[in-house]
This record gives sequence, structure tokens and C-alpha cells, in this order.
Amino acid sequence: MESVKSGPRAVRPDFSWKVSRPPSDQEASVHAALHSPRLQHPRTTLPPSMLLVTAFAVAAPLSILLAATGAAHRSDPALLMLAASALAVGWTARPWASPVVGLLCWLFYDGFDADRWGVLGWDGRGDALRLGLLLAAALLGSLLGTLAPHLREAWAALRTVRRRFRRASLEPFTPPAPSRLDHSYWN
Repeated sequence: MESVKSGPRAVRPDFSWKVSRPPSDQEASVHAALHSPRLQHPRTTLPPSMLLVTAFAVAAPLSILLAATGAAHRSDPALLMLAASALAVGWTARPWASPVVGLLCWLFYDGFDADRWGVLGWDGRGDALRLGLLLAAALLGSLLGTLAPHLREAWAALRTVRRRFRRASLEPFTPPAPSRLDHSYWN
């Protein structure tokens, strides 16, 4: 074998340690499971103090905008928009901190959109339902944000399985020919 010059001294390449063969299906699946991009970047959540600031920064301008455009007189669209914003801000929250987002959205809805002029009021069952809706939206956003990486991973695994099944089912099937000594060969 020839020596290869690399730098000041000669290096003799030795490839006898590695036998090149294609990996089996089991080895490939183990490799894919060990080296998948699964949760390499864990979900980033806002700390509670930043969550409060973010919820305030989203709910206050939205509530003022709804009051200025007159959408607050029709309380259902205003409530749905604040619920959507609670869901979006709740996405960045931990589940135990998400009620803060729903409560802050309800305070702005009740103070500026439902009762006007920043006066808070409690109308009984109606306000309890609105508060529950906003709390549920924030909690749902938080749970979806927590589960999103796992759902993406499960969807990718399902796509991989479907792709492998499709590839396996499209391979041509040719049955092995019987030997000449077999009685079915002469039929």
C-alpha cells in the first residue's frame, strides 16, 4: 500500500476497521430515534413578571382599540378578540401562570369594553361566564404551547411510518419460482 503524504510525516491509511454495508431497517430506525431533532430546543416560556407585562401590553391596546372603533358596543366580537389574544399570550405561559393572562384580559374587557370608562362591575352569571371563557382561552393556549413540540414530533413519526408503509407496499412482488422437482412446476 502506498503511503500518503499529509504534512511533515507520511500517514498510512487504514480502512480495515470499517466494513461498509448498508444499515438494516432496525439500525436505521434506532439511528433515527436517537438522532431525531426531538426537543433539542425546549419550549421557552416567559417568566411570570414578563408574562404579566406581555398580557398587559396586548390586552390594553386591544381593549382601547375596540372601544375606539365601537366594537365594544357589540360585546361578543370584543370578547372573542380578547379571548384570541388570551390564547396567543397564554401560548407563551406555563399552565400554572396562565390564569393571570385570563384575569388581566377580563379586567380590561370589563373595565373598558363592557362597562366603559374603566369602571369595573360584576353582573353575576354573565361576568362569571366571560371570566371563565377568558381563563379557559389562556389555559388552552398554555396547554397547546406545552404540547406543540410533542404533537409535531408525533405527526412527524406518523408521516415517517406512512411513508415507509407506502414504500413497502409499492415494491413489486414476484413469488419465488418452484424447483423443477416440485409437482407444481410441471402444471
